[in-house]
Amino acid sequence: MRKSISTAFFSLVSTLMVLGIVLMGFSEWVLFKGYFAKDRYETLDQVVGVAERTAQYLVQKAALPEGDELEALSTKLEIIGESAEAYLFFTDNDGNVMLASNPDMLNDAVVDIDFRTSANAAPDPDGGERYHLFSDLDGTLTEKSYIAVVRLVDSQSYPSGWLFLCSSGRQLTEFKQQFWSNFLLSACVMLLCASILTKLLMRKLTDPLQKVTDAAQRFGGGDLSVRVEGVDGEGEVADLARTFNRMAEKEPEQVNTFLSLASICFMQEDYEGMNDACQKALALDDKNPLTYYLTAKAAVGMKEEINAIAMLTKAIVLKEDYTEAYQLRAEVLWGMKQAKDAAEDIQKLLNLNPEDEQALLLKGEILAATGEEEQAEECFNQVLSLNPFNEKAYLLLGELFLTKKDFDKAIGVYDEAIEINPNFAQAYHERGRIKLLKGDKDGSVEDMKKAMELAPETEGNISGQYNNYENMTKNVPF
Repeated sequence: MRKSISTAFFSLVSTLMVLGIVLMGFSEWVLFKGYFAKDRYETLDQVVGVAERTAQYLVQKAALPEGDELEALSTKLEIIGESAEAYLFFTDNDGNVMLASNPDMLNDAVVDIDFRTSANAAPDPDGGERYHLFSDLDGTLTEKSYIAVVRLVDSQSYPSGWLFLCSSGRQLTEFKQQFWSNFLLSACVMLLCASILTKLLMRKLTDPLQKVTDAAQRFGGGDLSVRVEGVDGEGEVADLARTFNRMAEKEPEQVNTFLSLASICFMQEDYEGMNDACQKALALDDKNPLTYYLTAKAAVGMKEEINAIAMLTKAIVLKEDYTEAYQLRAEVLWGMKQAKDAAEDIQKLLNLNPEDEQALLLKGEILAATGEEEQAEECFNQVLSLNPFNEKAYLLLGELFLTKKDFDKAIGVYDEAIEINPNFAQAYHERGRIKLLKGDKDGSVEDMKKAMELAPETEGNISGQYNNYENMTKNVPF
């Protein structure tokens, strides 16, 4: 038990932490990358105007200056580029580089002007074309850079070339490596600390419960002197430990001690331990109907239906009005497809208590399966009149109408169930199933989605196809 609880809890916490850390790292990186790009483009745009005037001058002259004028122009371009921690160059309409502030940053003298397909258009205060992109221009640049591009025009406002203002992306790349390195290291430390704390917490929570479990097993094995030690304080586990110790302090030879132990084993689904405790109680007192009833419940848990029926029969012999025994025997018989015998027990139970909801529901199930559909409907409606909140009654009634192919009535039943309980997931599921049979695909999808929202773990269907078993319709005493 401790292993399963601890493992499940640790797995859940670890998964949530990993997902949280990954999401946090990714979101922070996206935010920083966006902020860095925005900062670079804004800086480049601030100097575009100065560079653009120089470029317009060149393209309008349609020729590069020479000598001192060219040197002065190159120096001016370098100063413009350095002011933005960038370099710049401009081309003619065909993408041929005319002049560059730092030719060493260019691998080629021709730029593919189809860059616009991968660029983000930006507003141009002058009404021209302006683009932003992070690229190496298909290998023209020596490295990926943040680029602001402006369309140049001549004196007649005809396109005459392009201005490229580029800022190296090396800083972002270096920061990216450092960011993820530090992030992964921090994430590993956080996961390690979380693992240690989770293990300590689970040990604190499960150790007391394990002590109670071990004591119960030893007590059931015949060690009547065992007590739960070291479980103090408040909480459910501490209360359970004190209850166990008080039970064990009583005369261990008493039948009630073993019956209490059997009940504890039942809650833990330890049916073999439950049966062992019941056998010890029977050895002390074989006239207690409760002992036979609990023995039968243990037998049901161990899939020993014949033994369960025998124990329940003994309980009823000792106590003729034992309603719980009649109900359980009827359920076991029905599970074994013994409709006639199950119906007899249900009828006896209803003679004792005509308004027993569980008995009426089981009677309705049997009647539906044996073809007595009108009587089955009466049983389900009777339950709903007694308790409008009985969810199983709605499901069984809706399934009954479905088997009769009365889809509208079935949908009406589930409508009523959902109106009473808007969070009734199974009702949405069943209504969606019937809507699909009617051809209402949109309505079916809507109901199925609602069912999954309310119960993503996919609860088991109470309803199902009621098949007529062979000879079930004969001599059913209803």
